[in-house]
Amino acid sequence: MSTQLPKVARRFSVPIVMRPELEDALTLAREALDVRSESLLASAASRIRAARARVVPADGETTVDAESRAGDAVVDADVAELRILSEAVEAAQVALAEVTEVFTFRSLGRKAWRELVAKHPPTAEDTEAWATVGGQGDAPWETDGLRRDLLHLASESPVLSTADVAAIVDGDGWSEPEVDLLFAAAILAQSQIPAQVR
Repeated sequence: MSTQLPKVARRFSVPIVMRPELEDALTLAREALDVRSESLLASAASRIRAARARVVPADGETTVDAESRAGDAVVDADVAELRILSEAVEAAQVALAEVTEVFTFRSLGRKAWRELVAKHPPTAEDTEAWATVGGQGDAPWETDGLRRDLLHLASESPVLSTADVAAIVDGDGWSEPEVDLLFAAAILAQSQIPAQVR
């Protein structure tokens, strides 16, 4: 084989939020910004009209200029309030990024992947679960054992020891969807079709 470049193993990455309360804080900050934006926008015209009606021209100021100043003051106050809420969203995004870890998995190679799958034949329980999601015939593998081995063997960053994997799969801090997401990423690293042939 005379290719110019060595083949690099396919990789797949997935972000996991390690402090879920900061994800909630970002959601609340975004909702506060959205709700207040809608409220200010909906009431802007009436508030500007009311401010213009109340304004008293300063010495030497025309009524038109005074009304314009009053309307601008309403708009400026709204912009300042929304800027504070936007800054809160940005701060929550930064805080969330700091506690989000990206897990990267790499392809084991076809032979190693086939051997790993062969090491974990499906149980009757796996096949039953496979059928409930529309799978035909036997399940492709025994999920729990394959998941544990694959998360360990395919992990690239961070590298997960068997103890790390046990803490993830069996630990109280990890939800089922989070563990499934890691497993799906590791599976995709083995089976993802290259973009140019899709």
